[in-house]
Amino acid sequence: MQRPLSVLLIAIFGIILAGLTIMGSLCSALILFGPLRFPNPAMDPLLNDPNYIAFTVIGGIVGLLLALLKLFACIGSLSLKKWAR
Repeated sequence: MQRPLSVLLIAIFGIILAGLTIMGSLCSALILFGPLRFPNPAMDPLLNDPNYIAFTVIGGIVGLLLALLKLFACIGSLSLKKWAR
C-alpha cells in the first residue's frame, strides 16, 4: 500500500514538532531545577512561589506526555498502522 503524500507530510511535521516540544520541556526542567541557576531579579519572586512551581511542573509533565503521544502517533502513521489513525 502506498502512503499518501499528505500523510507523509503531516507525520514528518508532527515528528519534528514533537521532538522540539520534548527538547523544550527537558530544557525548561533543567533551567527551573538545574544546579546552574543564576540570580535573576525578574524570576526570583516566581521561583519562590509554590503555586507557580506546581503549575509549571504539572504543565511540563502533561506537555511532555502529549508530545510523546504525538511522536508515537506520527511514527505509527508513517508506517500506516491502524492504531495511528
